[in-house]
Amino acid sequence: MTSDKIAASATDGAPPPGSIGGFLTRTASEAHAVELQARRHEGIQARIATKIADLTGSIAFVVLNTIWFVVWIVINLPGSPIEFDPFPFSLLTMIVSLEAIILSIFVLISENSQSQRAERLARLEMEINIIAEREITKLMGLVSDIHEHLGLATEPDVEEMRMETRLDDLAQIVDAEDASNR
Repeated sequence: MTSDKIAASATDGAPPPGSIGGFLTRTASEAHAVELQARRHEGIQARIATKIADLTGSIAFVVLNTIWFVVWIVINLPGSPIEFDPFPFSLLTMIVSLEAIILSIFVLISENSQSQRAERLARLEMEINIIAEREITKLMGLVSDIHEHLGLATEPDVEEMRMETRLDDLAQIVDAEDASNR
């Protein structure tokens, strides 16, 4: 592709062939903005808990804890000049237990926050799907009308496809299927 064609496509708003289109870029940016907005609405405790859960859920944390335990045990072996927690390492056991309790609380807070974000995104996705379904239904009606106007044959399912999907009816069908599969 010549530089003249690239320059022309840049000025008319169309992306150059082979590149990611403006529509895709805009869509990705909007999705990222929705995620950022959801994170901004989190409370400070949820953000802190998520940071701590991210930090402690890493290999670096496992390595750090392993080094800590090995050093503690070596320092407290019988005959060590600075032995302060002799075998069976009661102080270490208490510290590790407290660490586990505190970290599990941070993980639970982080999971609750993540669950709330996931529920919000699921609602948003459902609303987008409903809008898309309604737009497709409208398009089916328009295409069907064009077929009729041109005297073309239509598929037998088209009339059913032109009807608006009633979410409450669909939910009842899904609930009935779920109940029968239990």
